[in-house]
Amino acid sequence: MNDARERLLLALLASERLKAEGILNEMRDQLTPNEIVEQIVTPILEVIGQMWNRGEASLSQIYMSSRICEDFLDAIMPTESSLRKHQPKLAIATLDDYHTLGKMIVYATVRANGYVIIDYGTLDAKSLSEKVKMDEVEVLLVSTMMLRSALRVRDLRDFLDEDSNAPFLVIGGAPFVYDTSLWREVGADAGGLNSSDAINIINDYNEKKQ
Repeated sequence: MNDARERLLLALLASERLKAEGILNEMRDQLTPNEIVEQIVTPILEVIGQMWNRGEASLSQIYMSSRICEDFLDAIMPTESSLRKHQPKLAIATLDDYHTLGKMIVYATVRANGYVIIDYGTLDAKSLSEKVKMDEVEVLLVSTMMLRSALRVRDLRDFLDEDSNAPFLVIGGAPFVYDTSLWREVGADAGGLNSSDAINIINDYNEKKQ
């Protein structure tokens, strides 16, 4: 199995979709879809995220690796999977910012970890709060690249708090990497530096909820 993991890691880093899917299909003889997520996909995506933090992998490698795993799991994960039961209702958006790569990476990684998540695209604070309320979202992930957009999270927080069932607000993006206390200043409930942080925050929220 360790050899298969190593081969999968190399295939994902090289964006070799067919090879990666072949390796994942080999694992289906030994593991359930849930076990593939928990024992294979999540640890490998964490490794790739750590490689990016060290400058050993690119954003495009993170994104493509997540997309390959996401697409594969979509095809094999049963609707009734335990990973999809009792999940918080998740959504993600870019706030007043058309730099969407960060959101795309987090979205793909969240789905590759077995979660269902709504992608709202790019919205302003008022429109996003209305969507969230309508869909009864429990955890909202927001990505920004520009500081001016990051500061508008405070407006989003105010709009969300008009409803008694305001979602758990998770913020990420370049301004929050440069200033690790900024997420608190704009009123978020949590801040993440990368897609691995997003998964950990969602997992922690889900465990506390249950």
